[in-house]
Amino acid sequence: MAPVNVLLVSYNFPPVGGMGVQRALKLTKYLPRHGVNPVVLTNALSLGQLQDPALLNDIDPSTVIHRVGGEKLGPLYAEKGQPFSRYFLGLTNLQNIIKNGEIHAVWFDSIVNKLQHLVEHHHIDCVLTTLPKHTSSLIGHHLKTTMGIPWIADLRDSVVGAPDRQPSIVDRLRSFGLLEIEKKIDKHADCVVTVSEPIRDSFLSRHKNKRSNRFKVIENGYDPEEFTNLAEKSQTNPKLTFTYAGSFWGERKPDVLIRGFQIAAENNWISRDAVKIQIAGAYGSETREKFARLGKTLEVVQFGAIERRSALELLAQSDWLLLVTANTNRGTVSEVLTGKIFEHMALKKPTLALCPASGPLPELIENGNLGIATSASSAETVASHIAKAYQNWISEKKSWRFNRDVTDQYDRKVQVERYADLIHAVCRSCLKEKTEV
Repeated sequence: MAPVNVLLVSYNFPPVGGMGVQRALKLTKYLPRHGVNPVVLTNALSLGQLQDPALLNDIDPSTVIHRVGGEKLGPLYAEKGQPFSRYFLGLTNLQNIIKNGEIHAVWFDSIVNKLQHLVEHHHIDCVLTTLPKHTSSLIGHHLKTTMGIPWIADLRDSVVGAPDRQPSIVDRLRSFGLLEIEKKIDKHADCVVTVSEPIRDSFLSRHKNKRSNRFKVIENGYDPEEFTNLAEKSQTNPKLTFTYAGSFWGERKPDVLIRGFQIAAENNWISRDAVKIQIAGAYGSETREKFARLGKTLEVVQFGAIERRSALELLAQSDWLLLVTANTNRGTVSEVLTGKIFEHMALKKPTLALCPASGPLPELIENGNLGIATSASSAETVASHIAKAYQNWISEKKSWRFNRDVTDQYDRKVQVERYADLIHAVCRSCLKEKTEV
């Protein structure tokens, strides 16, 4: 199988941190093992809310990474003391928000004239755009329609109706542009990869595309190499320790989780001196204050945003891991299969997940025996599960047997091999079409 060169387009890429970079990072790490040479294209300033330079250690030094464009977006990531510059940026780019669904289309505008040279210089055979940010798809669309480069669109979330985002006038304006993004993907992408079947089915329901065989599902997963030395971090805790590592924003709020702990404590279902709650991640002052108030009832430790390795070590030292999805009636929330669950899976720690009653996340938790999936809207139900976890802990029933037949499917190495096979197949198919023409 002849090697191919793929332009991997990801607005967020290390040293930017967070779950949003993991898919592109692991593709970059493992694709070369299967005859696919990634050339990464990302923004010039490593723009992102979180910075985690240690992630760069996962990337072979010989990997070509083009960091170019998007300089005008810097004010989006400015300190809170500079709100005017962010608002001004939004107002002056309102047309981009309406037309393309997000202000980050400024990145595409700033590099569009450089794309042909980049493709020709690196002899690119295929372009793979991973989104969000949805602006990546504008690059794929441009290269497909102007140069005939095969295009794979990788959707980590639903394009239309992001479940975490709070409804607003801006959100309504964005929806027009995001639907146009979907239409471009639907019409021109040679292959569309989603991380869950519901995201695929939702996309197809909006466009009724007769070429549904172009759609593939390759889920997120865990990289076993990241977790080889974490087992030794596991420990016996003097208190039953629950840990949440992730962000809170928009409709993804901690209110029901916090109230669940309060109810369990108020009813003496748990001992206030025997439970510890750890929170690590990015969130605002309002959420920080909510956990501080809970700290008057139970021990709560807030670490703020920490590097990925430190977060994994914190999780490894815990008894139960917490997961919270958006508490909203939007249909897209049931499409979510958050990458966090795969970290929990690799750590072999049970998860208490506040999530929809149906969808790929609760199904995976049940099929893999990964923990408990409970209502994202019922604090009383959450409290009852916390109480059960506490009773099992004091009676020393700590073992939790995962279903290996399920969990082994989510090894990143296996998934990237599948992705490499797909890239080769798309390149062969498009080459055959050009030859026949």
